[in-house]
Amino acid sequence: MMIRKANKEDIKRIIDLLHQVNMVHHVLRPDLFKPHTTKYSEQELAALLKDENKPIFVYDDGTVLGYAFCQVSEIKDNQLLEDIKTLYIDDICVDEHARGKHVGKALYEYVRDYARSIGCNNILKLDTVNPDYIKMVDQPTGHYDVREVIDAMKRFQGHLIIQTMFMRGQKETADGIQESVDNTGDEYVAPWLDAVREIRPQQVMVYTIDRETPTPGLEKASRGQLDAIRDRVMALGIPCSASY
Repeated sequence: MMIRKANKEDIKRIIDLLHQVNMVHHVLRPDLFKPHTTKYSEQELAALLKDENKPIFVYDDGTVLGYAFCQVSEIKDNQLLEDIKTLYIDDICVDEHARGKHVGKALYEYVRDYARSIGCNNILKLDTVNPDYIKMVDQPTGHYDVREVIDAMKRFQGHLIIQTMFMRGQKETADGIQESVDNTGDEYVAPWLDAVREIRPQQVMVYTIDRETPTPGLEKASRGQLDAIRDRVMALGIPCSASY
């Protein structure tokens, strides 16, 4: 097994995996996603492979079992903003026949180490500290403990940026029950702020969904809600930005 940067010989296999991802989206939202197509064409993938700021990594075990599409961005010598270099995982996929074998975890850890090696800032997500909300929305597999996540973030000693997504709307459970996914209320924001105060990151970035999602019923948080949350973070003496 090895994880490496993708090359042109991997294009057809990546296309196969992109088809798998597309069909997951199509089955969930046939009103939005067409069947039997892909996010990128072979020509577009060939162009991406030449873009150093959009590296693609693959998990190769004799055949490619997964991929991670990444984007590297950098702000430097900006009049307003501090210098920052980040790597964003745009898309990660594991072949449907290889799931449960820690392929996704291996890809994530490799990309994390790669980001560190090129001098990227530590950007970590903390969408809520409510265990029931995490179970309903994020649906983590295996062991997940919010307290352990917060303690791990504290070990960065402030050298990290926290990203948090706020949204509204409803989500249907496996039992057919509609449950709220609104995490903009004080019952979610106040405990999250306590965690932010405890972690003391160098910066916080709050944002909302910016496109249609495979799960129906989700809605963007309003500009006013995001601004109010941003202001509460800044009141803690921590820089914060809001993206709408």
